[in-house]
Order: sequence, then C-alpha cells, then structure tokens
Amino acid sequence: QGVPIILSFVARLLNIGSIGKAIKKIIQKIRKPIDKVISKAIDFVAKKVRKLFGRGDKKKDGKYTQKDRNQAKKAIPSIEKRIAKDGKVSEKEAKKTANSVKRKHPVVKSVTPILKNKTYNYNMVFRQVDEVKTPLPAEDDINSELSRAKKYFENQLFTPNEFYTFFVDILKMSKGTAQNRRRKWEDSKPQILFNDGKKKTDSNRKLSFQSELLSTSMTQEETLKLAKKEFKKRVFKMGAFMKFITTTANISESKYYDWLREWKKGILFTSETSLGDNNKDASFDKNSLQPREAKHKNIRQKYGYYQPEKESSIGQLIMIKGLIIEQDVNSPTGHKYNYEEGKEKDLNYLKSDARYTCARKGIIMSWSEAILGHSTDTAEHWNNGGGSAPFNSPGHTQTKSQNTFWSKNVYNYQGPEEKKASSSSGGSSKFTYKTPSKAKGSHPMWWDPNHKNYKP
Repeated sequence: QGVPIILSFVARLLNIGSIGKAIKKIIQKIRKPIDKVISKAIDFVAKKVRKLFGRGDKKKDGKYTQKDRNQAKKAIPSIEKRIAKDGKVSEKEAKKTANSVKRKHPVVKSVTPILKNKTYNYNMVFRQVDEVKTPLPAEDDINSELSRAKKYFENQLFTPNEFYTFFVDILKMSKGTAQNRRRKWEDSKPQILFNDGKKKTDSNRKLSFQSELLSTSMTQEETLKLAKKEFKKRVFKMGAFMKFITTTANISESKYYDWLREWKKGILFTSETSLGDNNKDASFDKNSLQPREAKHKNIRQKYGYYQPEKESSIGQLIMIKGLIIEQDVNSPTGHKYNYEEGKEKDLNYLKSDARYTCARKGIIMSWSEAILGHSTDTAEHWNNGGGSAPFNSPGHTQTKSQNTFWSKNVYNYQGPEEKKASSSSGGSSKFTYKTPSKAKGSHPMWWDPNHKNYKP
C-alpha cells in the first residue's frame, strides 16, 4: 500500500508529477490480480483450519452425518476426565463437560447432564442427520446377512424377537436394522421370509425361511413317526425333543404336553420325575436309559419348594438382580441393550430387549434362556437349613407352607441363571433329599400317618 505514496513524493521532488501518475496506474493494474490470488489463498487456508478444529461453516439448521454424532458421543469420557478433579465429577464440572462437547461438536444441539448412582449421564439432542450422506449397506452385505440368517434358523419356526436377537447378539447390528431386514424379506417378490398370517404387531407370530413349516399342523401319528425316525433308539434330552415336536408339527406347548402324556404310556420312556422337566433323558428304547435317583422337581414340590413364575412380581425382582444397565455412549439411550431408567418395571422390555448376567457363570443371556437361581440349593435347605430368615431351619423340621414361604423369598435367590448352568432343576445338584423321620427330628406331617397334613 505504501509504494504509490513513495512514487508520488519522488515525482513531486523531481518535478515529474505527470510521469509519476502514469507509473502509479501501471502498478495498480499489476497489483489487482495479485491481490485477488492472495485473498483466495487466505480464504482456502482459513477454511482448512476451521475444519481441522471442528469450526466448519455448517449452518445451525444444516445437515450432519451419523459420524458427527458418534464423534460427539465418544468425546464425552475424555473431556470429562480432563475437566474432573480426582476422578470425581461435580455438578459444575458436568456442566463444563456438556458445554465443551456442544462447543466443539456443532452437531450437538443441547447436552443435559443427569446424575444417577453418583455418576453423570449426558442426554444429548442432535441436529438433523443427512440420511443421503450416510452410505447404504452394499447388496453383498445384505446377501451375506441373509445367508447367515437362513443357516441359523434352518428348519425352524421363530418369533420376531428371536429374529431381532440374532441380529443384535450374533451379527452385532441394531434392532432397527433387524426390523428393516424382516420387512424387506417378508415383502420381497419372490418372498424370502414367511409368516403364519398373524398381525405384524403380534410378538408371538411365527416366522420361517421354509414356507412348508408354516403349513397346516401335522397329525399326532405323523409327528410321532418322524420323531422315531429322527431320534431312533438313542438317548436324548426332553428339551430337544420338545423343540423338534413343536417345530415339526407347528403346535403349541400345551398341545405338545397333551401328546407327551399319551406317548409316555409305553411309547416314550423318560428318566425325569415330572412332565415339564426338559433337562432329563428320554428314549424310545426303554433299555437305553440308565436309572436315576429321584431327587428332582416332584420331590421339591412335595416338600413345598415352589419357585415363583418369572413373570410374577417376585420373579421380576429376582431377574432384575442380573439386569445389565451398563453405560454405552454409542447407544441412543446411553446404555447397553436399549436400557433406560424405569425400564426395569416394564415387563415387555424385560422379556425382549433386556439382557441379563448369569449369576452362576457370568455369561450374558436373554429372558427365555434364564431361570431363577437359588443362592442355597433347595435340597441343602431341606437337609441342613440355610438362606435368609424366616424359616431357614432345616426344611424337614418345618411345614410345607413354611418351606414354600422360604422358597419364594427374594433374598434366597442370587439372581437369574442360564438353564444349562443352573442346578435348580436338581439334575446337577450334589445333594439328595434325606428321608424324614421322627428320629431325625422331622416335622410330624412328613412321617406321622395320623397327622392331618400327612401325605405318603
């Protein structure tokens, strides 16, 4: 900017003002394109710097990608750790963390810190996501998902929730993705995924990749013939047998038990001590079964050890002991498995999206895979006592109703257990129920025929 002024001064000094004006005009013409190039270069560098430090030119109501949201969520722990003193986050520091996230990530519209169990969760509201910018899954990926789903559910009937669980737990995808795949495969032409015709909102509707499995139910005789061909003379578990029958014949559990009662009269032989004990051995060949000591479900119930149903209020309290509520910044709810505060009171949530930690082995399981696990084995309580009061004396010294009260006490359960890992069915218990008698100090109702409540 000082060059024209200097030239004017020298021109006046030498008395050549007109020549100075001409030179000045020439220099100005030369500088004009140079200034334009310099200005563009400065703007380019400034944009790159703003983008590098998260200060883009996006408008307040502009569109952002899902990646922007994920980056904002992941930033919280590191920012909180930097701001917090001694690892403990105060209300003031939580607000600072929230403001810092909002300031550094324009995709965030608002952040609200919420105190829960002495730690802060951050409720984030995001600006609009541009779905067009989010890449759609490749057709090859969807075909791979279909192949895996077909293999997993081969020759099976399954519910929508079981289908969603496969996508979430096995394929590590969201429930929303699973719902999209179900709709796409059910509505495709030719149809890929078949249903039983019930309403799509019915959680008990049956699905299958084999349309023939959803055809009219087979007769009892036809089903028995197929079962004999499948299991032959070998020993098998009642649970596997039940799954085969209900799937093959497309019948309900209650219908299955009706058929089972008839087959147990000389056709099917079992070692279990109750009709519904699915963990015990069975065979169409009586000689293949090994005798087992009767120490299981019918004995437990005879002595008053009745477990509450999982769906009951007591059963839900026991299941909640293992409910997973771990935080997850990548989840829309801020917790794993779509958990939100208050969901532990929602039976539908507990039976569908919720996951539980097995109290015995620490593995993760769904509602259908879990049973209620006593902290003290019922046979041990019967023989020696134990567990929480009241009625924690040896069961054989108490009445049946007292044992029932003990068995339905929430504090006598350690939480949910996986069916296979649990000994609550008695099959893997190291205890057997001692025979009650007067000499052992047992309650008279167990051994005295003259007692009003005595039952042989």
